[in-house]
Amino acid sequence: MKYRSFFGRALIIAVVANISNLAIASDPVNPKTTPEARALLDLIYRISGKYTLTGQHNYPDTRDRNSRFAAKYIGQSPAIWSTDMGFAKDGDKDSYLARPDIVKEAIRQHKKGSIITICWHAVPPTAKEPVTFQPNRPMPSDSLATVQGRLPDEQFKEVLTPGTVDLYKQLYDRLVNYHKLNNLIWVWSVDRPSTPIRKFSNFYPGNEYLDILSLDVYGNDFNQAYYDSLTVLSKGKPVALGEVGNPPAIDILKNQPKWAYWVIWADMVRNLSVKKHHELVSNQRILSQEDTAYWQVMAPFRKACGLPLLPLKSKYTVNFSGTWKFNEAKSELGNSGPANVPYEMKIDQDDDLIHVNKYTTVEYGDDQLTNDDISLDGTEMKSRIFNSPRVSKASWDAVSNSIKISSTVKFDRDGRSIEMKSSEEWSLLEKGKILKIVQVSTGFRGEKNNVSLIFSRSSE
Repeated sequence: MKYRSFFGRALIIAVVANISNLAIASDPVNPKTTPEARALLDLIYRISGKYTLTGQHNYPDTRDRNSRFAAKYIGQSPAIWSTDMGFAKDGDKDSYLARPDIVKEAIRQHKKGSIITICWHAVPPTAKEPVTFQPNRPMPSDSLATVQGRLPDEQFKEVLTPGTVDLYKQLYDRLVNYHKLNNLIWVWSVDRPSTPIRKFSNFYPGNEYLDILSLDVYGNDFNQAYYDSLTVLSKGKPVALGEVGNPPAIDILKNQPKWAYWVIWADMVRNLSVKKHHELVSNQRILSQEDTAYWQVMAPFRKACGLPLLPLKSKYTVNFSGTWKFNEAKSELGNSGPANVPYEMKIDQDDDLIHVNKYTTVEYGDDQLTNDDISLDGTEMKSRIFNSPRVSKASWDAVSNSIKISSTVKFDRDGRSIEMKSSEEWSLLEKGKILKIVQVSTGFRGEKNNVSLIFSRSSE
């Protein structure tokens, strides 16, 4: 079973606005909903029928990689950052162990201007985490078709999805009344009714358990009957497209104008051509993060959360984004060679988070690709190098306009624990054409190594 919810303040519960000062179109189902979450629901009501927000889903263990790809491919940043709480094993893109990083990324996205929506493909009661997407379960001896032929529709509904409504209500009760999570806007998300027995009303928990109704659509199956049925069932509550393989065309939105947002599922941005995406985002009713209308509709919500209004101004005077080629001739390597130095780096800086793809030559096999994230807010970054744990911290030096990184690696060698420290300083030279990285490190015997790596910006 799956449930979906909006986060009014990305897991941060803090009262920063008087509720009486907010013009709420309709009260949330939870009477104790925080002012921030109320302002978010008010935003959805205000845009309903007038605007549709763009959105992009991200696999749990990828932070915002899908959103960044969508922004680069389409040329506009999705208004909604979406993810899932995960269910799979360590190392899988859907890993449930990514949850701490999911929370951090949700907070970061919220601060930088995204709307956050998180869904959870909950593990069935017959299984325990981690699981695959569809855990194996024993099938009844009779086929479902045979069972359906012997049972009335109401009883067959319980065989097909036993207790779906009750499970949803139990989750609502658990999170709202037991865990006191009052910063959530509740979204009931349902798949298309592929058979008559799966009509929406058979699985509807009731308006007192949800704030928004959403539909999952794949294969461009934007049937008008789905829209009409959902809007009738909603009784005036907002409706949205919780998951899509590709977004609805403008002609569809003319007949289905109340879709408040869509969320393209991860790895499906290219289900639509760049040309078709451009046709969509260039329409005035479609809002992405770069649109002035988006900044305006977000203003009351941002105020309620105590955040600066959009658009945000970068606090960094330089940006390290680009493709960088290693220039061995201009680098100073001391007595060492270029082993383990990447011959190419692709850097994508998103304010205080820098994504780095490093391509390194492997003499005995295929070249190696490693992915590093550099956070400039001073938080610890944990990674592994040569199968050993590394802890790093990075900060921005406003005086020298450079990034400074300190790292500690602990090796186990012949039963002894050896700690190696290093520091790096990244700076841009020659009007951003050169990236210079000065490294100072200690070796296994305590000796100091000083190198200066030069990378030239590539036009590729």
